[in-house]
Amino acid sequence: MARALTKRKTDGTLYVRPTAIERQIDEVSSLGLLELRQRLMVADKKAGGYLQSETLVHLIRLSILENRPEVSGTVLPFLLGRCERNLNVTVSDDLRDATMVREDILGEFSELLALDVTTGSGVLDYYEVHFNSAFAALRVNVVRKALTRLKYESEPESSDLPDDDLFGQPDSLVKKLIDNLSEPPTQEWKLRGKLLLKAINQLPNKERKAVMLVHYYGYLQGSDDPSQITAATLCNCTPKTIYNRLQRAEKKLAAFKE
Repeated sequence: MARALTKRKTDGTLYVRPTAIERQIDEVSSLGLLELRQRLMVADKKAGGYLQSETLVHLIRLSILENRPEVSGTVLPFLLGRCERNLNVTVSDDLRDATMVREDILGEFSELLALDVTTGSGVLDYYEVHFNSAFAALRVNVVRKALTRLKYESEPESSDLPDDDLFGQPDSLVKKLIDNLSEPPTQEWKLRGKLLLKAINQLPNKERKAVMLVHYYGYLQGSDDPSQITAATLCNCTPKTIYNRLQRAEKKLAAFKE
């Protein structure tokens, strides 16, 4: 009989596997590695020998706990293959960076596996109860994060500022904060500096690059001289785009204003 799950629902009751999954886990627990591989090769969900994803999750978790890498190493690729095929259908190619988003989802699922083993918190219990629902929730969460990130990274087509204002080196809040990094550090600044660098690292890639090029390395946002290397030329975009990225970064780093 499969070990009981430990994760509880919001009402305090334990998660319980469906009876069919319990029966299948009992059935495959006595299989040798060769027989298990043969069962894993059954791709038709309606076939009698098809192993449910809930069962695969159980086998992976149990084999890791019992230090049987030959089992987890056999089952995991099949489960990830199913997940990848699912994402090829459910995450549309119309989504910008769709391939990266799919990789992020698989990455987060793999992290859950590692977290489950190291903490014993039962974070994957629901995956043994209703895998499709649990994986769908994970997928939706990652896609929402991606859509939010892409929204922030989307570039306006124009700016109301005159071009002359874009070619200057603004004495902004972010620049003042970064300038302090080069001063002899006090104990207070060591803490604030770490927090600032952490906040900068959490910016979207394009905004982070603009901040570092302009405010840390000292490149101009743009120039009338086409031969001059600027943040815009390095990022292969217009000075207005660099300005917009800096403005968004400034708002996100506004917590350091005090």
